[in-house]
Amino acid sequence: MKRDSRRLAFQAVPCMAVLVLSCVCVSALGATKDASASDLDKLLVKFADIKKGQMEALATNNAISVATELENFFSAASKGDWHTVSNLYAGLKTPSEQLGTPAQPHPRVAGPLWEPVHETYCARRTSQRMGPDMFKAFSVGILSSLPDGSIFLSGTEPGRFAVTALNEAAEHSRVFILSQSALLNPHYMTYARFRCGSQIWVPSTVDHQVAVQRYFMKARSEGKLQMEDGVPTPTFQDLMAINSSLMKLIFDKNKGKHGVYVEEAYPIPWMYPHLQPHGLILKLRKDSIARFTPQMIAEDHAFWQQQVTRLAASQDFKSNGPAQDAFANARATIAGVYEWRAFVMPNEQSLFEAADKAYSQALQLAPHSPDVNMRLARMCMLTWEPERVDRACKILATLSQVHPNVPAIKSAVQEAVRRRDLLVRKKALEDKIRGADGTAQRSEALQLAEIHMAMGNRDVFAQIARDLLESAAGPPAAFLHLARLAATAKKQQSMEQSLDIFLAKAPATMQLRHKAAAELFAGAGNLTRATDLLAKHLENNPDDSHAWHELGVLLHFQKRPTDAMNALQNEIELDGKPALERIRQDRRLATFAGKLDPARTTASGPGQPDQAGDGSVAKWFAGILALAVSTGVVIVVVLTVMRKRNRDASDQSEEHQDQDAES
Repeated sequence: MKRDSRRLAFQAVPCMAVLVLSCVCVSALGATKDASASDLDKLLVKFADIKKGQMEALATNNAISVATELENFFSAASKGDWHTVSNLYAGLKTPSEQLGTPAQPHPRVAGPLWEPVHETYCARRTSQRMGPDMFKAFSVGILSSLPDGSIFLSGTEPGRFAVTALNEAAEHSRVFILSQSALLNPHYMTYARFRCGSQIWVPSTVDHQVAVQRYFMKARSEGKLQMEDGVPTPTFQDLMAINSSLMKLIFDKNKGKHGVYVEEAYPIPWMYPHLQPHGLILKLRKDSIARFTPQMIAEDHAFWQQQVTRLAASQDFKSNGPAQDAFANARATIAGVYEWRAFVMPNEQSLFEAADKAYSQALQLAPHSPDVNMRLARMCMLTWEPERVDRACKILATLSQVHPNVPAIKSAVQEAVRRRDLLVRKKALEDKIRGADGTAQRSEALQLAEIHMAMGNRDVFAQIARDLLESAAGPPAAFLHLARLAATAKKQQSMEQSLDIFLAKAPATMQLRHKAAAELFAGAGNLTRATDLLAKHLENNPDDSHAWHELGVLLHFQKRPTDAMNALQNEIELDGKPALERIRQDRRLATFAGKLDPARTTASGPGQPDQAGDGSVAKWFAGILALAVSTGVVIVVVLTVMRKRNRDASDQSEEHQDQDAES
């Protein structure tokens, strides 16, 4: 198995005592269904009373008046009048004008006081979805495994609301629970600091601002920060990266005094080396784990096999989709840790078998779960082993029959088939090359190089490329293709050699030869060579407005503002208003957006540094820093991530019910 592609793929995880304690706690909470439901109802009423007290104390501490609607909500909850609670909760939210976006708290109740209301309602909703027995089995299974004073980073709806209800309704709260996907919400963080900030380290408002500022500075320096009308517009990936940095702070600041445990909401790369199976969830070890021991793996598999056996015997579980998803996703998360270590950690390829067994246990709990099936199929595909890729095709074909209208599943089926076909083609080419003459070998070798590039086998690709470049035989288009493959593989020397051969072989009638080579040199960072080649292209093709545009970009990056202006004015002269609009929308050319005149054909003035442009960039950057340390940016971040997570949840509500309320 080749390890380069595995690393890229992940650049897109005391058990028996826990089981015994879990079973004892579940039994203690109710032996029959009616008694169990009654016990849970009492627990939720007690939880609501605790949340009411927290809301009132939070209001006093922050000088916030409590709206009458919130008092009515908790009055109904204290009586166990859940029908009224549900209606009042719905009335406290404002319908969204954006299609597919859930309603948000009404402005008169939005803020820190909303969080106790939200947790009360969602704990009740989770109990309705899972049923009393499974609600208790899941929450007790997690809570009973956590030592007193530990920190639990919840990631799903049952993980947050069920565990929080059981934890806080006890005689004393044993565990500090923080919701991963709410860390960017300033109102939630005010609430979290109030609940546990004096006992554990919780990010302050300043910590939030610094995290945002640092990330924006880094993204700006790497050219990845998206702007709209001078305001940073973070993508979902940006927000998750900031959220990840906050969790890292929580871990680093608390790991000396508190154990930290996690339920995965989404993959967080920095966590994987520290993650160890711990019952239904994962423990974040203080230091990275060099190797999983056989005993650790055996105990984990034994714990989960007993979970599978116990749950399979439960009639409540067999017909309970939300409960099946909760337990299956918990098992799949641990399988993902085995998978990560098998792909990334040295000498742990044997963990593929552990991952495979863990995924199989998850599928015993929820055979048709899209999440679990997709994760197992993805692992099989990433290995590029023919048998495993065939298995991925079968898994996804079956899944697509159960869920025929899910776009992600359709795309996965296509990808699995593509990989299977590539492996078949690879074998056929290898067989053909062995018996072919030199000419045939060069043709097939280029195709084989492309396949190895697609598989992520960069070292094999590089060797084939070297062999082809030594002979320098073949048509020019073959070397242009090889150059593109080398650029993708980040093999710059091979790319440049391929382009030199291509340019030497390409006839004058191939009008786009210089432009094609310039594009690859620019992508590799050789701006001088790219500029020279694009200038040659424009000598023969002066009406190519898009080439003038790219030349302007190259000149701008080389600090030649006057020459860049001339190139952009030529573009405008050729295309007029469409060209001007292209320039304005190109973030790389923000410096020139206000200077260009559609009526001018050339830029005037000597080729001196563009002081006005430099000043505008400095002001823009200063604006970013100012915004990054303001509450406004944090609010924009929160609203953006909520919209994104809620859109995802709306699109796949059947597959991800347990994560909707978490966002």
